[in-house]
Amino acid sequence: MKLTSHLILFGSMVMAVTSCNFVSKAKETAENAQNVAQAAENIAKSGETISKRVEARRAKGDTLAMPYKELANFMPSGVSGYEPAHDPAGQTMNMQGFSYSSYEQEYKKGEESTVKIQLIDYNAAAALLSMSTMALATGIEMENESQITKSWNPGVDDVKGYEEYGKQSKDAKVILSVADRFFVQVSATNQPNTDFVKEVAKSIKLSDLANH
Repeated sequence: MKLTSHLILFGSMVMAVTSCNFVSKAKETAENAQNVAQAAENIAKSGETISKRVEARRAKGDTLAMPYKELANFMPSGVSGYEPAHDPAGQTMNMQGFSYSSYEQEYKKGEESTVKIQLIDYNAAAALLSMSTMALATGIEMENESQITKSWNPGVDDVKGYEEYGKQSKDAKVILSVADRFFVQVSATNQPNTDFVKEVAKSIKLSDLANH
């Protein structure tokens, strides 16, 4: 009887542990599903916000992207320790129902490292901006053996972003959405982390862009 009692007790403990594990796994699955659903909802809301802002600008007659040469006014005057790798590049495209302009400058530090700053005005190309910054709406945070990706707040009103770092490639990048209109990307090679690209991104006139 004593052995039987022990077996019953052991069986009860196994069932309890199994039950706890099942509940834990079920809870984890439910939380993951909830996170995915929340991310999808955030993406949808972000798309709606961008569309509303586009409509508000259209109502004021602001329907075109600014000329690319004007985008240059928001760029930093330079990058400390780096020199221009070549002349800046820019373009503006306007057609019915579609308008964007871009401006970029690349810098280098000898053969050691390069940094590129890209600024795009998606005033009448909201769908492109939404696709380019979709990860911002998900509150993304991911790390594996080769890469770290997570949200980043530069501390400027109406500006949201995220950062990426390649552990093996040593490539660093930050991407920002400004006032649901401007797309900013700063990328650099041979970096120990994302601190440098964040510093460069903050040297861009983000507040001026957000208030444009």
